[in-house]
Amino acid sequence: MRKLSIIVVSCVGIIAAGVLWIAYTTTAKQTIDQAAIERGFDDIGAQVNQRMYMEAGRSGIDSLSITPEQFLFYKMNIELYHHVTDSSSAIPKDQQLLDNLLKEKLVVQKALELGITVEDQEVEDYIAEQKNIYEQFQAEEQGDRIAYEFMKNRIRITGLSEEQFWNSNTIRETYYEAILGSKLRAKLLADGTLSDPEQFNQFQEELLKGARDMLPRLEDVQQKK
Repeated sequence: MRKLSIIVVSCVGIIAAGVLWIAYTTTAKQTIDQAAIERGFDDIGAQVNQRMYMEAGRSGIDSLSITPEQFLFYKMNIELYHHVTDSSSAIPKDQQLLDNLLKEKLVVQKALELGITVEDQEVEDYIAEQKNIYEQFQAEEQGDRIAYEFMKNRIRITGLSEEQFWNSNTIRETYYEAILGSKLRAKLLADGTLSDPEQFNQFQEELLKGARDMLPRLEDVQQKK
C-alpha cells in the first residue's frame, strides 16, 4: 500500500525545483514530539509566505531559478526533521541542500525535454489517493506518524482549509512533478539507460554536473542577514 508522500519544501508554483520527498522511516525515537513539530512549523510559517506558495501556478516550470524563500523553507524543514527524529546523520550543508533542490528541477526539465507528459487525470488520481491516505491515517509505525504530523502542520500554516490545500495550484504542481520524475526513471530503466533503479541517483548527479554553470549559486539563494 502506498504511503503518504510528504511535501517538505518550497513549492512556489513550479515544482520539483522546490520539492523534496522524504521517506520518513526513521525509528530513532520511540515517541513523537508533536509540540516541537508545531513550534517548528510556526517558525517556518513566520518566515515563509505560505499563502504565496499555495496560490502559485505552473509559470516557470522549466526554470532553474530558486528564490531565497524557497531555499529557506526547504532548509528549515530539513532541520526540523533532524531535530524531531534525533537523527544521527549530520544536517546537510547549505550547498548540498541547494544541489538537492536543483537536481529535482533538472529531473523535471529532462523529463519535459524527452517529451514525457502527465495527464490531468493522473494528477487528480494521485491527489485523491494521497488525500485519502492522509484522512484515513493510522499510525502503523513511528515513521508514518512523523509523516502525518509534518503534513498536518504543513497544511495548518498555509491558513487554508484542508479542501483548499488539496485543491491548490501548488499541490497540483507538486504531484505533477513527482509523477514526471517517476515516469522519467521508468523510461530510463525501460530503454536501458539505467540498469538498476539505484542508478537514478547517479543520473541526477550527472545532470547537476552538466548544468552547473547555468545554475544558481549558493550566495544567490541564501537570505541576507
